[in-house]
Amino acid sequence: MQYTAWVDGACAVNSTKCGGIGVVLRMSSTIYNKRNWDRMPPNAVMIDRTTDAGNPFHIGKDGDRAEVISKFRHLLDDHPDRVTRLTPKLLGKDWVCWCKPEDCHGDVWNEVLYSKEESSGHWCHTTNNRMELQAVIEALDMVPPGAGADITIYSDSQVVVGGFEWGYSIASNTDLWEEAFHLADARGIVKLEYIPRCSTLDHERADTLAKISSRIHPPYDG
Repeated sequence: MQYTAWVDGACAVNSTKCGGIGVVLRMSSTIYNKRNWDRMPPNAVMIDRTTDAGNPFHIGKDGDRAEVISKFRHLLDDHPDRVTRLTPKLLGKDWVCWCKPEDCHGDVWNEVLYSKEESSGHWCHTTNNRMELQAVIEALDMVPPGAGADITIYSDSQVVVGGFEWGYSIASNTDLWEEAFHLADARGIVKLEYIPRCSTLDHERADTLAKISSRIHPPYDG
């Protein structure tokens, strides 16, 4: 399974030093290429054209890759009974097809079966760097421990991404760094990537959640 999170933190520029975090998380099934059979987990489910989950539209006869994927999306929209019937078979499993790393109709299944989760929180007596790191902690906490998942977290904080990936100093906020590393070790393969602020809709949403949370009455003080 794969988890992708977009995180942000914000701290009010006033005497209250109150801050907030925002997290947008999406779970998705990993899609393996059948040709790489030696890398597939044993419970992976085939979704190619030989199965009910396959795309009946062919590249060439029915359009290019983007067009046949779009036609498959419309097919699921027009036949919700198909989604209902196949959900128990597909949900929470990894899948196998022949397309990856190219775009695949399995990407449509991921969009249909998995919804995004959001989380936010408010802290007082804090700093912007602590909020950026707290947002990563919240994203990791949203992933079940022992999931053995691939987790990618997008942050606009070079301090946070640098501490995880680039060898930056973590001498400050050691309590949060320790918690973040502990959570990461218990969950699977974790990768942090730098993303310019609000450069995607999901990160813009995380930024909005963080700003709103930094201004509300605090439910707790951390």
